[in-house]
Amino acid sequence: MVGSGSDPEHAARDMEARGLTVEGVDSAADVHALAAERGLELPVHDAVYRVVHEQAPPDTVLDALR
Repeated sequence: MVGSGSDPEHAARDMEARGLTVEGVDSAADVHALAAERGLELPVHDAVYRVVHEQAPPDTVLDALR
């Protein structure tokens, strides 16, 4: 849903309302904090974090990874 342009928070609420499990949102923030603490560069994970937690446009983030 996020890849199709839905707002991440709206997508998560919509999925939960339909009884689906949303995985990875909370752990994305935890991994991001741990990577920063340890000085790790995780470009793919950083892209996921930016889309889910900073509302970065998915297509722009993917272009930056290329």
